[in-house]
Amino acid sequence: NVGSRVNLWQINRLGNGFRLESATYAINGATIFSKIDPGGELGTLEEMELPGRTLAPGRHTLEVSLKIRGSGSGVFTYMDAYSFSAVRRCEFNVGENHITTVQVEVSSKASLKRYADRIQLLCRERRDDMSADQ
Repeated sequence: NVGSRVNLWQINRLGNGFRLESATYAINGATIFSKIDPGGELGTLEEMELPGRTLAPGRHTLEVSLKIRGSGSGVFTYMDAYSFSAVRRCEFNVGENHITTVQVEVSSKASLKRYADRIQLLCRERRDDMSADQ
């Protein structure tokens, strides 16, 4: 049994109006990544690969918790005072001898909604046969 690999990616499409300050990821309740980085690269990287795992085939749960702060300049500096959390629980399937890639995308959409309600947190899953690489 070769096992089944899970690769995780964080895609940051928040734009200039928000800063990602911390991120925590857990698979099946066990934390695999946690970083608090209010002024560092966590908020500037558009794509970040997270630690991958070998998991047993079957259904698994990914829990994502992000802390986001508003980011403004000029007359919009009041946005810096807004801080909130975005939480998402995603289920994904791991197939026997497959590589499963889970992308977590955080983005903001322009709307008339409350500032915190503009945040979207989506999970996308793709599976590839491991034998194709051999």
